[in-house]
Amino acid sequence: MKNKWIFCLFSVLFGITGCRNSTVYHTYQPTTERGWLSKDTLYYALPTDILPNNFKLNIGIRHTELYPYKDIWVEVGCKENPAKKDTFHLYLTDQKGRWTSNTTGRLYQCNFDKGNLNLSSQDSTLYIIHLMSDSILTGIHDMGIRLSLPSRINTEENKK
Repeated sequence: MKNKWIFCLFSVLFGITGCRNSTVYHTYQPTTERGWLSKDTLYYALPTDILPNNFKLNIGIRHTELYPYKDIWVEVGCKENPAKKDTFHLYLTDQKGRWTSNTTGRLYQCNFDKGNLNLSSQDSTLYIIHLMSDSILTGIHDMGIRLSLPSRINTEENKK
């Protein structure tokens, strides 16, 4: 009987710690009502309690049917370190031109795992800019960044 209680206790503790969300930062920044201007940089101020680490980077896009393209080019970087930036080509449609995202009301939402981002203690602000040739992009509602710890189980990946 005592062994059963010990087994149950360890099972519960393992279940609680194994199901913890690995996300340490997740937020969206809206674009303007008329669209996302090429000169508009979206900034993401990181909380001061995020310790330097190597994080998994996920980029989120919420858009409407008014977005005229099948893809988007964006740059993600650290405001304090101009050398720490990367360019990403994100596809919003499949080969037949259908939106590949989940729909929530009138918005489509896509999430893209884009590898790792190594943040130092000096990195306190991330940014996203679009690299499209249009001076204003219509249909992009907001852009998000999620940072998670790669060593933990990510329940979002397990759903795929």
